[in-house]
Amino acid sequence: MNKIAVFSIRVITVGILFYTLFISLPINTGLQPRDEIFLNLDKITQYEINLTAKEYCADTLKENFGKIHCGTTDSQFLNAEAKERDKLALIELNNALIAYKSLEKKIRASKDINSQLVEVLSATEKKVFQIEKLLVDPNENLQSLQYHQIFKGLLIAQGISYNPYTNRFKALPQNLAQYVTNQAGVKRQLKSLEIISNNLHYFLGALVVASLLLLKGRITNIGYLLVSFYFLCIFSGLTITRDASLHFGIESSQFDLSPFRQILERQLGISAAAIGLFVICLFGKTPISRLLNISFEKISFIKTTAILMTATTFGYLFFGSAIGSETFKLSSCLITATLLYRYGRTLELAQERFGIKKLFGQPLNYLSKLGIKSNVPRKRINLRDYFSFYISGKIMFQIFLLGLLIIIVSSIFSDLGGSLIAAAIFTFSLFILLGKNFAIPLIVMFTALCALIYNISEKIQSRVQLMIEPMRANISDFARLIQFDQGAQPTGYAFGHMKWCSTDGVCLPLQSLSDYMPTLLSGWIGKVYSLLFIITYTLILLLLTYQCFISAWQNNESKRYLRLVSAMLCMAALFQLIVTLLGNLRVIPLTGLGTPLISIGLSSSITASIGIGLAIGLCFGKK
Repeated sequence: MNKIAVFSIRVITVGILFYTLFISLPINTGLQPRDEIFLNLDKITQYEINLTAKEYCADTLKENFGKIHCGTTDSQFLNAEAKERDKLALIELNNALIAYKSLEKKIRASKDINSQLVEVLSATEKKVFQIEKLLVDPNENLQSLQYHQIFKGLLIAQGISYNPYTNRFKALPQNLAQYVTNQAGVKRQLKSLEIISNNLHYFLGALVVASLLLLKGRITNIGYLLVSFYFLCIFSGLTITRDASLHFGIESSQFDLSPFRQILERQLGISAAAIGLFVICLFGKTPISRLLNISFEKISFIKTTAILMTATTFGYLFFGSAIGSETFKLSSCLITATLLYRYGRTLELAQERFGIKKLFGQPLNYLSKLGIKSNVPRKRINLRDYFSFYISGKIMFQIFLLGLLIIIVSSIFSDLGGSLIAAAIFTFSLFILLGKNFAIPLIVMFTALCALIYNISEKIQSRVQLMIEPMRANISDFARLIQFDQGAQPTGYAFGHMKWCSTDGVCLPLQSLSDYMPTLLSGWIGKVYSLLFIITYTLILLLLTYQCFISAWQNNESKRYLRLVSAMLCMAALFQLIVTLLGNLRVIPLTGLGTPLISIGLSSSITASIGIGLAIGLCFGKK
């Protein structure tokens, strides 16, 4: 590489790092007046929940719970012997009423009068009025309407939303009840938000400097450029998350508290863990490769696949969808990498020597008549036996297991996004292993399965309808996002001044920080710069995938298996980026995936950091 190219790469790298630190500067990063009110408010009478609305409903409906919605007014489904539980429910409402009146008293005693204080006071008075109106006389016999009133009152007092169609209860993080039931906890969250928000640039600066010092002399100039872009993605996501934590819902009367007040603290921990894994993979490629090779040699492929399937199921069942999704992506990449490592080279040589690629489209009875003489004297190879041993006996069984895992995750755990990514990697490995004549029929079968899922899934049908006609739906996330994006153009909103809610109080969807991050990027820096950013990001992931995949075949070394694994992980991040972008552009339905490294949550950071770290360490290391 000539001196001009080296100098240009270094200048771009330094420019990216300076811009990364610039976007994290404390611009409009203090707590809003509403949050300051809650942070500085004197201690109130706390409401300790002893009987939830769900427990009250379950005890009243007994065996009908789950069959009949909890808001029923039909007396035949009510438990006439639940009078003691009715009294406890009324005590709950009275305790809640005392706590809300205490909050109202403390707010009125505040000396700082502003519009935000008036809104908080209004929200508190509304709670008091609603609970008082729904209280019934405990001495009267419980009638169906009275049960309905008590149940509704518990929902309001405890800040719970209830869906009668699915019988699901959900705590609302933006509801005033969160403060009344846990004043100390909310105060701690707001204090942490204030400290992290105002000092985020120090943490990020120290993290960048420490990482660059550790990497000194270990990677090439292009490697430094890729590392700087990695930090830009991570810090861009943190900056947008900080803005949402501080300003989301300020203009809307529907949000008593910030629903994202603890997201920044949580995401900072996730980002720190992701960066730690990124650096470990950069440095530890040799021991990681040895560990994978030992596992590869000691454990059979079938046992490996069974272990990974078990780990994925265990992750979903016991650690939730985020850990399960990351385990699923990692397992899919390991299985496909093992397939390519074990059988890819074998099939490649067979195609070169025996012309199997030309015969893939022929029926097996035709193959049975062929016997081709190899270069080894007096040895003939029957192609049908060869085909049966390597493809039918080895590859197809693993393909069946991976396909089964995809079906389990999509149908039982409802992770359509993770299943789509795994299916994309799966399809790529089929093309590499079997060629188009075998891969295309399997893809057709997969497409037919997707069509079947669409026909039986109302959730997917509704998302398609929202995608096609976003402005006509009664409640459309896309309609709000389109208006948000149009109002930001051409240069985007200024740093620290994102318009999360309209002047009418209509806010963006709460899942904006995960599903809709490409749209937020467009609103943050403008459509042109966000498009350039996405294109650059796509090309970098494509470069890393290609570099790892090709070098795995060119270099006969101990790290070949690790190179294939890193290629699959980078490809998973690439597919996730493309699927998320297409979902935001309404080309395909949304799948619940976040933008790699930028969106909040574990499923957007961990596997992408591992794959990118391994790829840079393997392909752009000094040695």
